[in-house]
Amino acid sequence: MSESHTIIIDALTKRAYTWGKNDHNQLGYQQSILNNGKPMTSPSTENYAKEAHLVTRDKGDLNFLEVASGKNHSVGIVIPASEAETATQGTVYAWGDNTYGQLGQNTSGSSSAVLQAVKKSNGESITNAVAVAAADNYSLALTADGIVYAWGDNTYGVMGNGTKGGIQKSAVAVAGVTGDGTLEGIYAIAASPKTAVAISKDGHVYSWGNNDNGQIGDATHFERLYPVMQSDINNAKAVSAGDGYTVVQTTSGNMYAWGKNDSGQIGNSTFDEQLVPVAVGANSKLTIRKAGIVTNTQAGSIVTSAEFAMFSMLEESDIVEMNEVYSAGDDISLQSFESVDYDTENYVPRTITLTNDASGNIQQFCS
Repeated sequence: MSESHTIIIDALTKRAYTWGKNDHNQLGYQQSILNNGKPMTSPSTENYAKEAHLVTRDKGDLNFLEVASGKNHSVGIVIPASEAETATQGTVYAWGDNTYGQLGQNTSGSSSAVLQAVKKSNGESITNAVAVAAADNYSLALTADGIVYAWGDNTYGVMGNGTKGGIQKSAVAVAGVTGDGTLEGIYAIAASPKTAVAISKDGHVYSWGNNDNGQIGDATHFERLYPVMQSDINNAKAVSAGDGYTVVQTTSGNMYAWGKNDSGQIGNSTFDEQLVPVAVGANSKLTIRKAGIVTNTQAGSIVTSAEFAMFSMLEESDIVEMNEVYSAGDDISLQSFESVDYDTENYVPRTITLTNDASGNIQQFCS
């Protein structure tokens, strides 16, 4: 979802639906589906659409494997209708604004409501794509053979080919580390306005582009025009890139983040910029929202219920003491528990039940 429009895929039909701003034709060639059966002016002639519309083309409905939206353009992987339930790869199409070459047609300028098959620098379409990502005025595509392609605005060096500035009007393969060959073996990608990120099949994280907030994760603020491998993580399985920061999930289920942290994006109970990965939830504490009492009773018995929320740093030495009455505002450290179940993503207070073992120690809490 971009700042101007939204695009989604129906998991059952593989159709794509979009709505929002349309001043650059970023909604594509449309058919109204939510207008109570009444005729409606095509959104391609309007500046916005307040209802969801089906993304189509003049030859009929399209099926999508994956979609993404930039600031004023959209990109998607189109798959044959006959393979809608089984396809694992397809052809990359783009539509909307083309000021920065976002359509991958080796041109720039006028926008297009008509979906365009993105071209490589040799004129061939990207036909074996498995993932796409977009941010601001550029896009990324990942192919089945593990190659990453980039095109569009290169102000911050997100093409990953050693260049910076200008625009890339056709898709180019992202280079390998230090510019050697091509970055290979990739299975996941993410795009932020100034930085691109990829995860390799062996669990390593690669980043390139702007590094003003340390979002590259290499302990510097130096921009990287070729991919840099993050040395602290070797078991990554999922990645998300925000404006100036990066979040990765590992195969063990742990979350790590680095970069911009002025609004607590890193999730480590500070507002300090992080130049290397730190564990999400590190240095966190739980704050009791309702009064409660923890008592030393028989094994496994419920001892209290209370509402907790993530807050700021708490020393490891601060633990829960048995038979102590807790009032609203009192703190409990995460180190007090063997298992933790709380909403780290949204920091939503949840009702928690504390239990204790035969020795009177708190054993776990869950919603």
